[in-house]
Amino acid sequence: MDDNGSGTLDPYEFNKAIQDFGVEIETKDLATLFKCFDIDGNGEIDFNEFIRVIVGPMNNFRTQLCVKAFKILDRSGDGVDPR
Repeated sequence: MDDNGSGTLDPYEFNKAIQDFGVEIETKDLATLFKCFDIDGNGEIDFNEFIRVIVGPMNNFRTQLCVKAFKILDRSGDGVDPR
């Protein structure tokens, strides 16, 4: 979908992707849909924004599961990215 390789989708790329994937939506509603995905309002949709809208916020169970997994990976126990 990211035709220009910027790592984000601009309105043109987003609209093209919607059409390419056969999503049936009124042309007049495309700008509204784009704004729903563009959470920070910068005029582009990045991967994290896209995922947040598609998946939604994490519930408590998923959050706690991530915390447990991080603690296992955080061998030094310093709370920093374990990589």
